[in-house]
Amino acid sequence: MEILFRLRRTVGRGYNNHPADILRVKNVLTGLGLYNVARHGLRPSVNEEMFSAIENYQRLRGLRVDGVIRPGGKTERDIESTIDVTAKSPIIRCPKCGAPHGGAFGKLCPDCATKENS
Repeated sequence: MEILFRLRRTVGRGYNNHPADILRVKNVLTGLGLYNVARHGLRPSVNEEMFSAIENYQRLRGLRVDGVIRPGGKTERDIESTIDVTAKSPIIRCPKCGAPHGGAFGKLCPDCATKENS
């Protein structure tokens, strides 16, 4: 199995976060619809939004909510398994209602696409 997500160091508040790890985390959380990219794009610096997105991911996945991702830890392994699944079926967020979907109807989720075409 190809490794899609591996950190060099622990990412979290109060840790010496590596810039490449910060970008990896922000990229994956953006792809999962949990982190919104600022106008200036992704930057390799920590911010509260990133830590909140990590905590939201942990909460949604039933993991310990601490805002920390450790190399080889449960959150990193869970992200790896999530990426493996989403690599086959991407999660796209509907711009109207925010629901996640696979994109079969374009940018809109099936419900909003059906309502719009009615």
